[in-house]
Amino acid sequence: TMTITNTTLTDNRAGFNGDPGVGGAVDNEVILTINNSSISNNFALDGGGLSSRDGTVEITNTTFFGNSARFGGGIYNTGGSVTVTGSIFTDNASFGAGGGVINDGSNDLPAGMTITNSLFSGNHAMGSGGAIQNGGADTMTISNTTISGNRADSDAGGITNSGILTITYSTLS
Repeated sequence: TMTITNTTLTDNRAGFNGDPGVGGAVDNEVILTINNSSISNNFALDGGGLSSRDGTVEITNTTFFGNSARFGGGIYNTGGSVTVTGSIFTDNASFGAGGGVINDGSNDLPAGMTITNSLFSGNHAMGSGGAIQNGGADTMTISNTTISGNRADSDAGGITNSGILTITYSTLS
């Protein structure tokens, strides 16, 4: 179990001897709580700011800014559960999919993500899902969230979905 509160995580790189790793600032495989923090300008193969593999994550009032990765510039979630509340994702980038976040499990271990009262703006994916990508066997719920001014070089500047997605009381522009 790890708790991060009132903390700035910036300018971190995951990898060794030129080989990129996962989770530029944080790599999680258990239970993680992040409160009132800033995660910025980090880099990794997957999850520039945060990678969570088969873990449980609760994020509240946290800013993800300027992070970059192949998948999931801000957050890469695979096979676990992530809950985001009152947080900001801006100017994150992916060289593949999910400039802001990617929720991508497998048929055996699907991923789940809930995003509430948050903002996605200025994120970019060279592939699809400028702000958000939700994978095939995965579930995502978005409520009271603004997704605006994001872009993708391929499909969907806002959200790419091939899973189960529910959006309520939100703005996509």
